[in-house]
Amino acid sequence: MPTVQSDATNVRTIQKLLLHDTMDNVAKTCAQLEQSDARLTLLNLNCEFIGTTGVQKLARSCQKCEVTSREFPTPHSPLVGLWLEANDVYPRGAEAISQIVQRSPELKYLYVSNNNFGNSGVAHLAQAASRQLDVCHIGDNKIDHVGAQVVADVLLGEESVLGTLVLDGNNLGDAGATIIAEGLKRNKNLTKLDLRNNRIGKAGMLALLEVLKNDNMTIQYLMLQESDENCSRQVQSPLDKSPRPRIKSNHRCACERCQIQFQLDYFLAMNRAGRHSLADTMVPANLWPRILANVSESDPSLIHTMLSFYKPEIVPGHQ
Repeated sequence: MPTVQSDATNVRTIQKLLLHDTMDNVAKTCAQLEQSDARLTLLNLNCEFIGTTGVQKLARSCQKCEVTSREFPTPHSPLVGLWLEANDVYPRGAEAISQIVQRSPELKYLYVSNNNFGNSGVAHLAQAASRQLDVCHIGDNKIDHVGAQVVADVLLGEESVLGTLVLDGNNLGDAGATIIAEGLKRNKNLTKLDLRNNRIGKAGMLALLEVLKNDNMTIQYLMLQESDENCSRQVQSPLDKSPRPRIKSNHRCACERCQIQFQLDYFLAMNRAGRHSLADTMVPANLWPRILANVSESDPSLIHTMLSFYKPEIVPGHQ
């Protein structure tokens, strides 16, 4: 009779096969890069568990790639989008990802959530990411208020070109949210910021609200959902499988968190409508009568509200 293997032996065998397939995929990708295959613009290695070693191999292959283009005549990697989520690359792997970004000047979309970067990992990645990426996902990477300082100083710095930054599922807390709020005062390019499930409470939300009121007029979407038993807007996902509850967008709630969120939503809506242009003091004075001709105090439109806030002296009947 054939010998029956134990469950543990079966698991180890499957793990070895999966690891072999994973490293085989990495080897094939590295070969494509080293052969300067210009077709390799999108690379998806999500959940392959390639680890630090696999990412370092990719980084070395990018160094050998000799692709050129009209916009970038210097030899470089052809990557435009890179997905490396859930690969356990840790801080040293984050440093290798930074090297990939630097060697890939056309890379605009980077998804590296759930990789145990920690604060040191985001520090490795920040400089390269802020200079060229349009979208950067670094959620679920054990980043706290210390890493938030790097985010505020670099990823949200004045020279950053980032348009979308996803930091959900980290551990920023109120301290981290307040630091990021300070960074948003200077930032003029970011339009989408995801801070869900970061244990951000009232203090952090108020810091962000203050920045939206007085400083930042470009961010259009700010996500701050947290699990809260006192919130009646939350709807548990089917079968209770998701730790991130859905939100009833049109359901009013009297909880403190929702009251702040309603104010945040108001200023975000004004930003989406172009608040920065209405607040521009360089708009010629002769244009204001034309704008006012289309609004009235009895019809509190966005434009009337904005003029009342920024140009009260020219709004008829405004106290």
